[in-house]
Amino acid sequence: MLIKNEAELKSVLGGVQQSITWETFESFVKQAELKYIVPAISESFYDELCELYEPNVYQQKIIDRLMIASGYYALVAALPQLVTVIGDNGIAVNNTGGSPMYKWTYKELKDSSLEAADEALEQALVWLEKNQNAEVSTGVKVFQKWIDSDECSISKSLYINDASEFTAFFPQARHKRRFYLNIREYLVKVEKHELLPQLGKAFFDALRNGDESNYAIAEAKAYAKYFLAYKAVSEAIPFLNINEDFRLINADQYSLIEGEYALDANRRNALQATCDDRANWYLKKLKWLIDKNASASVFPTYFNSEEYKVSSTTKGYFRAKNDPSKSYVTI
Repeated sequence: MLIKNEAELKSVLGGVQQSITWETFESFVKQAELKYIVPAISESFYDELCELYEPNVYQQKIIDRLMIASGYYALVAALPQLVTVIGDNGIAVNNTGGSPMYKWTYKELKDSSLEAADEALEQALVWLEKNQNAEVSTGVKVFQKWIDSDECSISKSLYINDASEFTAFFPQARHKRRFYLNIREYLVKVEKHELLPQLGKAFFDALRNGDESNYAIAEAKAYAKYFLAYKAVSEAIPFLNINEDFRLINADQYSLIEGEYALDANRRNALQATCDDRANWYLKKLKWLIDKNASASVFPTYFNSEEYKVSSTTKGYFRAKNDPSKSYVTI
């Protein structure tokens, strides 16, 4: 585990006035890391971090950030048991002689702890994304296991491959890695089933890998990425627990269950329709741009494809000549 003892747990939680028995909390730390940390950073990278004896400066920085998330997620997992006493004689409320914990106090503690955990994990993922190519010696990457993991490598095959780039085309994402990860499978789907058929496989790959110093390529890629971002969000909205700020709400939060922050159906439908409209607009702009400019020297892969031949036949429309002898006008 990332957190290995009572002292490390207390160092990340802070504000702990009484002793914490490690045997009491160890299982909750394990639960928290398996449920939240491992899916975020991959099991192989997690195992590597846990087994380090003398981490270098980069490894220590990511461990410090992940430990904060782990500690607060463990507190959330432990809360139901901490306020009760479970034994052979049944289950009772834990009363140590202090003031009783009211429902609103329990709810506030759980929600605030979960928010702190989510924010810490988000900061860790953002830092990791920015520093994933760090090297301690020439050619030796510190985070190679992360780079090689599915959690990281799947993104690299996409048009939009990280949270920062996603934010450039969908600003509401606010560089949130967790939001990007929840959208990523929809990006895969939209690329494969909607953008690729429009462009054709050859041009789809050529545009993705194209040199953005070329103005036409850069503009086409931008339209493609705007389309992918908005269409993926549109596809995802019905299945995401989000608030008005597009912040993901963890399903463990009482506030979600009570509906205090989650979007209502009408607002959710309106956002989905808006994103879908924007996506369709960008797709039309992309098709117009490449159809207009395609030639043997500009977008040659598309120019020689079946997709261009099909779309070029529908650029205009047939207009019959007006006959002065007839009393109607052909439109």
